[in-house]
Amino acid sequence: MCNRRREREMRRVVRRRRFFMVGNLGIRVENTKPSGKTAEKSKEIALDTVTEEKKEGMKPKKTVIRESKILITPRIGVKGKSIFEYRKSALNTWKNRFGFANVESIVFLLELTEDEETNQKLGDLVRKLAEEGKEITIIPYKMDCAKSGLVKSWITADNVKWSDSAASAGEKFKTWEQLLEFLEARTTENMVVAQLRKESVTSEPRKKENKWSHQ
Repeated sequence: MCNRRREREMRRVVRRRRFFMVGNLGIRVENTKPSGKTAEKSKEIALDTVTEEKKEGMKPKKTVIRESKILITPRIGVKGKSIFEYRKSALNTWKNRFGFANVESIVFLLELTEDEETNQKLGDLVRKLAEEGKEITIIPYKMDCAKSGLVKSWITADNVKWSDSAASAGEKFKTWEQLLEFLEARTTENMVVAQLRKESVTSEPRKKENKWSHQ
């Protein structure tokens, strides 16, 4: 008789139990006593979990850079898979948009302005990349020679180098060849520039042949 009573009591307990999953995190909530306090607690857990899931979903996804050697530059008129352009208006968040785990070497084309705040943001970007151990070569693109001292103050690590060379005239490059000539004149055996030279072979648009050229 005692055993039967125990079995009946256990069945009643099982019937009263409630299991449910909260959100997408796989949290299993057990409600053995369907009281008001337990119900409120379950609601709190559910709301907190959904809030966390929304936060995770709202985080911008990073673009993983697959190339190990890249050129970081303002708008220069040339596009390529190893060329990544920055915008002055988005310097604070620019680095967070990309995953740099595969990147080993960087050539950084620097465009300084009269706006000291923007220049400071560029310096912060260089330092953050240097902290990840990337080999960085800074080349002046558009800047006053008098500002070279400012740039040199950013170089606090051995993996950052400054190319003490003349900046460009400020015009955009019309072809890959113009870009490469500019870079090769300011570097010596640079791995990034060598990679860009290889990439230019497939990236440079082919010129249409004149239909009369073979006649």
